[in-house]
Amino acid sequence: MSGSRRRTAPPPPGPARIRVRLIDVTERGGRLQPTGLLWLGSLALAMTPELKRQVEPVVGADGQFVELTCDDGEFWMFVPQVRDVLDEARSHIVRFSGGNVMYVERHAFKGAEIADTVAFRILQVPNGPMFCARQLVEALDSEQGVRFAEVWRGESD
Repeated sequence: MSGSRRRTAPPPPGPARIRVRLIDVTERGGRLQPTGLLWLGSLALAMTPELKRQVEPVVGADGQFVELTCDDGEFWMFVPQVRDVLDEARSHIVRFSGGNVMYVERHAFKGAEIADTVAFRILQVPNGPMFCARQLVEALDSEQGVRFAEVWRGESD
């Protein structure tokens, strides 16, 4: 018998599961309106299975759906691809003193590279806002609790 300790194998690789809980009442006890979109932070698009089925054909291969862990039901989060499509020369970018991007004040994109893209995040701010084409905005138009701001119209900007 040696004095070495037995090592355990690391857990198998797999997608990380995010645990959430459904809140359907306000802090004052009022009922919240039901919606297919759930608040998971302003940068995440979380939804019910019904809305996922509606949105999935629209977003295609522009990202992936991750199932959320919840005792209150089945919910999904859409995670868009991060793409190198920001036209830095035509955008107005605010940088830290070391050169990293703090935020983008005015966006301009490489139009040809996003022509067939419905949703994405930009490489310069990968955890920043999700950008959506009109098709996705229209697919979510009837849902409560979501608002979109136009940040770019196309090559002429």
